[in-house]
Amino acid sequence: MGSENLKAIEEIKALGRRVELAGEADIEPIRKRLGMVAGLFPDDPDVQKAAEETSRLIMSRANQLRWSSSATTLPDSSPTGQAGGPPTIQTTPPTIPQGVLSASQIPPPAIPPQVAPQVAPQVAWKKALWTGIAVGVGLSLLLIVVLVNVARKRNINVPDLTPASSAGVPVQIATVPSGASIRVNGEAKCTSDCKITLPPGTYQITAFLDGYEPAASGVNLVAGRPEALNLPLEARPQTVRILSDLAQGKVVLDGQPPVDLQDGQFVFEKVAPGMHTVSVTGSNAQASFSFDLAPAMMPTVTGALNTKNVLAMVVTSFAGHGRLLTSSGPWKLAVNGQPEDDVSPAGVDMKNFQAGLDEMTISQDKDQRAFKEDFGPGPALTVFLKTDRNVGTLIVSTGENFARVFLNNKEYPRRTQNGQLRIQTIGNVEVRVAKVGFENSPPQTAVVKKGSEVRLEFKMKPAPTSATLRIEGATPGAEVLIDQRNAGTVASDGSFQADSVPPGEHVIGLRRDKFSPKQFSRNFTAGQTVTITGSDAVLVAERPAAPPPPPPAPKLEPVAPKPPPIRITSMEGFESQEGWMQQDNGVWRHKGGGFLTYKLPSNGVYTFAVYLVKGGNLFRGGKVRWVTDYVDSKNYVLSELDDNNLTVKDYVNGKPSDHGKFKHNVESKDKAWAIQIEISPERLIQKIQKDQQWVTLDTWTSAEHKFTDGKFGFNVQGNDEIGVSDFKFTPAR
Repeated sequence: MGSENLKAIEEIKALGRRVELAGEADIEPIRKRLGMVAGLFPDDPDVQKAAEETSRLIMSRANQLRWSSSATTLPDSSPTGQAGGPPTIQTTPPTIPQGVLSASQIPPPAIPPQVAPQVAPQVAWKKALWTGIAVGVGLSLLLIVVLVNVARKRNINVPDLTPASSAGVPVQIATVPSGASIRVNGEAKCTSDCKITLPPGTYQITAFLDGYEPAASGVNLVAGRPEALNLPLEARPQTVRILSDLAQGKVVLDGQPPVDLQDGQFVFEKVAPGMHTVSVTGSNAQASFSFDLAPAMMPTVTGALNTKNVLAMVVTSFAGHGRLLTSSGPWKLAVNGQPEDDVSPAGVDMKNFQAGLDEMTISQDKDQRAFKEDFGPGPALTVFLKTDRNVGTLIVSTGENFARVFLNNKEYPRRTQNGQLRIQTIGNVEVRVAKVGFENSPPQTAVVKKGSEVRLEFKMKPAPTSATLRIEGATPGAEVLIDQRNAGTVASDGSFQADSVPPGEHVIGLRRDKFSPKQFSRNFTAGQTVTITGSDAVLVAERPAAPPPPPPAPKLEPVAPKPPPIRITSMEGFESQEGWMQQDNGVWRHKGGGFLTYKLPSNGVYTFAVYLVKGGNLFRGGKVRWVTDYVDSKNYVLSELDDNNLTVKDYVNGKPSDHGKFKHNVESKDKAWAIQIEISPERLIQKIQKDQQWVTLDTWTSAEHKFTDGKFGFNVQGNDEIGVSDFKFTPAR
């Protein structure tokens, strides 16, 4: 059984526990959520069995509530309500998803014989009736008191029995595991499991928990319809980093084939939980040890650090906490300039350690070793190996991947990865960095000493990719056109500015009713401003034309009706027009072809409708795919949309890493969806249209990931075929 199946069963059982105290208003939301979860696994017997049991609880609770409300109703004098017969209970069983028991399969609650009314004289009947009502009311009040006390002891939210208010919609949020920080549209609200109330509308709810990937879900809240969300969290993959000053060497993890150290370092990504061993050899130096990894927990070093001709320092870190072990000692320790307890092979917890960049210094008399590294919030194990070689370590940090590094005016053979590059060197060095699409940063100098680590930070700024058009002293209200396309209107003070003009030659036009239009050519250079002033910006009023002759009398001739307009879109902005075929309904189809990219720049908003014409097979469901920040076939962000989820992955050098999976709750039998994508240098926002409104599925903000570096495009694999209509790109201004 997979993890998704287990999470579904856990949520179904949680729904069953909620049924115990559910009121009439709570039954329907619980039933709908049960149907949604059970419907995701129609062929799983364990999920369907759990759904069947919870369905029985729902029906039993619904019948119990209906019986309670009907039992207090006085019988009338009609034939169906006479004193001699039992009360009639009108029940309408709710719709149950396939695989869950229906109402007809669940027996109705039996009426105890002792409370069935008997035929009796008028006086005795009334006395028995009022006695029964009094007893029933008393028992009901007693039951309510007992249930409320039980709920308080169990710390369960007792449902409000007052009528639902249109001012707020209750939302029950649960995570697996619990304890996650819940944010609504980016604003912190509570810690799971929790219940909040929100005004009706569309929201993105995201859960954050140290050691786990964020989980998000879009929700559309309607007044009077409570919602329940369950967000399963996936543990972050763990990283093992080997950082040394060895000239050459090999590293072995768990007895696997050895891999070469690159400039003395190697990083193992996504190491599985469990016990592991690692060994490093090279230049007459050796180091080995064992460690244990557990999901969302700080790694643990087990046993001793075995070394030969090398000093080993191991840092285990997680969520802003760090522990340091050394292969010898004791050593004096300082972290970020603050003294700590002495460190030895027994290890020490660092009080001044924090998530981010940390500098650690150990010393014995005149022997001092310093090392500096960036530590993220996720669990990681970092090994520093220092020999007695006459070298130090230069760390070049750019915040950008694949940046070129020049050391003393000579390009280094490797480029930055994960935003930095570690170089073994000694003495005075001059460093500069470069990357296509970024401004040149001024060079920096450093002195690298034996056994030390020096870090140089470069703040790389994207180079301008567009020019600016500025108009001053123009005719107010005039329409401004760039290459015959509307760019805006001149303001009342005669000014106008457009900030996203592509470089090159463009035709600028000015026009307004009752004025003579103007147009002229200008050459635009990226990062520069073209200004139009004076007589070029002013339109001349036209002389009033002579009144036209009166129109001829209309002829009574039949006029054929005009055919309805055909919706036409254009794919002209794509780099290749080959393979795109336009249909009569305005849909452009494309079969296969791999990456179909749009021309730069990509800074702006993409809006389109996409159709999965053909895709998937017996073993995998069909998906539509698009890419953003596409640099080449190994470096891009991939978004995959299927019937249930949007999955986003980041490909770096051909290796994917999961950004997140987001449930969209938009059903489409035709596999057609409307998508809107907002791209800016530090933010990628992806939305889907539901009920004529845009619902945000994911907001990915990253200061290190420049989303406008690459291109936007579709990815049509193999024999898959997609359709695209109403495609529109609006550049950022």
